[in-house]
Amino acid sequence: MMIKAILLISCIFAFLSMGVISDSNQISMSQNQTSTWDDKNTTFTVWEVMLVNNWNATIIDLTITATANFFSSKPSDIWNVEKVSDKVYHFQPYLIQNGLSTGENFTFGYINEAKTQATFEISNIKTK
Repeated sequence: MMIKAILLISCIFAFLSMGVISDSNQISMSQNQTSTWDDKNTTFTVWEVMLVNNWNATIIDLTITATANFFSSKPSDIWNVEKVSDKVYHFQPYLIQNGLSTGENFTFGYINEAKTQATFEISNIKTK
């Protein structure tokens, strides 16, 4: 009976620990508009996105999902990330191999067919 109680307490602790660590707290994200132009009544803006690893572990991969305001017509409109599916990206192989250490930053960029920045969500953070 004691072993079951210890096992149950361990499982509850593990579950609660996972809930405390949210992906949004482990990565900070900032965006900076670097350029803009108009062409045929469409405004294009270029954005640089910086992700900073705030976790005390090396991140070897994560998922970056464009959740709103991302209007892109060509695959080359987003760079320094690898496409997984429509509006879903992750680290390139070199970064997966080397990882992003605590305090380090990673930058990717994109061209948006809009005056505003896109909204990105970070999830599925993998560490080593």
